[in-house]
Order: sequence, then structure tokens, then C-alpha cells
Amino acid sequence: MENNQNRIALLIDAENVPVNRMESVIKEMAKYGTAITSRFYADIKAISDDWRRISSEFAIRPIHQYNVAVKKNAADMAMSLDALEIMNQGLVNMFILVTSDSDFTPLVIKLREKGAIVVGIGDQKASKAFVSSCNEFKYFDYLLDGEKAEDISTSDLETTIRGLIIESGTDGKIMLSSLGNLLTNLQSDFDPRRYGARSLSKLISTIKSFDLVLENDRLMVKIVESKRDQEISEFIIAKIKASKNKRITLPEMKILLEKKFKSFSIEDYGFSRFGKFIDSLDGVDVDNNAVVLTSKEEEK
Repeated sequence: MENNQNRIALLIDAENVPVNRMESVIKEMAKYGTAITSRFYADIKAISDDWRRISSEFAIRPIHQYNVAVKKNAADMAMSLDALEIMNQGLVNMFILVTSDSDFTPLVIKLREKGAIVVGIGDQKASKAFVSSCNEFKYFDYLLDGEKAEDISTSDLETTIRGLIIESGTDGKIMLSSLGNLLTNLQSDFDPRRYGARSLSKLISTIKSFDLVLENDRLMVKIVESKRDQEISEFIIAKIKASKNKRITLPEMKILLEKKFKSFSIEDYGFSRFGKFIDSLDGVDVDNNAVVLTSKEEEK
């Protein structure tokens, strides 16, 4: 969703955001567009002097709020009211809310209902409800170059990407930008930096199941057929050719595959339906609940 033409309102919950994160936040914002208004909210007496430097260096307007009632955060309320006022003025199309406070979830929902794009930036402690309510959510830990990425496997991600390519792509390929949008739509806090890659293209290049190819000046992500994939396709084609009617019902074919390939599961390929999995293979089609050869395969 990155687009450097967006007109942005940057609103910061300064009482709950470490000031040493702000330089990385400003750099992240630059990927999305230009700040039309930048503000941080706090009881100025309750925060560090470093916020004055940040305010001057990055032209962020401080909004001072006294907490006049116990257990009531006046700064949060002021930030929410300002966000709605800015939205109604039609000055911006995107809000970047720097906070981990789940109390802002209703605000995010309202801003999105009014047509705004909302990007949240905060800590890992941010609630799932708040993270999911944003169009995108970025964690502080992944903003700074050199910070350690999580030591996590990409196997689940591979399955997700394969499924997205098959469902939304063409001929086993999809535009890199489209894939990025789909991944973010599926999981608002998706970030290649979590896996130690600076960009989605860098991340894809580390996964052997996919290739990056350039077609008509567009970068595409392509599924690479593994040796196991080839074995499955060849097995299915051989079974159909050996059958009396040159067709095998879907339930029968599923049983044959499970017997031949002990760990076979369509979920590993990003599918929930067996027929869809068969449709994704070269040389075979689904016809009236049965697996048949394509006309091209029959001619061989």
C-alpha cells in the first residue's frame, strides 16, 4: 500500500511512545507520502525534554493536555477529536497513528468508514483488535535497519503465498505489488522485515518455491515447480492414461495420492478443496467431478 503521493496526518500518542523511535517513524512515513500536519499529544510536564528537540527537528506540533481527571487520558481524547476534525476538513487521505493503545480502535474504524487509509505504528504489545483495525500496522522493532529479525520459519508464509498466487494470479504468476497488497489485506501487520528482508522482493528471492521474473516491465512472482510437484503431476497423468475410461473421480484420485505420497495434503499447497488443487496442475483438468487429461496432454 506504500504510495509516496499520500497526504498524511501524523498523530503521535507521545505519553506512550518512546521518543527514541521517532526518527525511524519519520523515515517510515516518507515511504507513504507527505505530512500535511504532524502533531504529538501529551501532558508536556510528564514527558522528557527530548520531545522538544523532536518537535523542532521534524516540525511536529506539540498539543499540550492536562490530565484533569483521574484515570482519564485527556491527550488521547484530544488526539481522537483532532483526527475526526482533520478528516472532516478533507485535508488528508491517510492517517499514521503512532500508538499501541487499543483505546484508539474505535477511532481507526470510524476513520476507515469515512474513507481514510490508516497506518498504525507501535509496540508488539499492541492488541490484536487494534492491529487488525488498521489498513497496515508496523512494529517499532522492524523499522530500524540492523535490528534483529525474528528467527521464524517461512513455511506458513510459503503456503499462504502459493494459495494467493493460485487463487488471484494467472498461470502460476502474480504481480509483486499485487501480492504485497493481498498479504497486507490478509494480515495488516505483515512486514518482510520480520523475516530479515528489507523488501518483499528480497524476501521472495530467499524462498526457493518462488522466482522473480520481469514481464512487460512488471516484476512477477512465479511458483517454481518442485521435484515433488512434478512427481505428483506425472503420477496423476499416468493413472488417468492407464484407466479404462481415461478419467478418475476426484475422491478416487485423492485416495490414490494419499496412498502414494504418505504426507500429501492439499493444505500444504494453499488449497482447501481438492478440485482446485487439481485445476492448478499442468496436463489435467476437472470435468464433472472427475480428473481428466487436457487436450494438449492427450495429443502427446
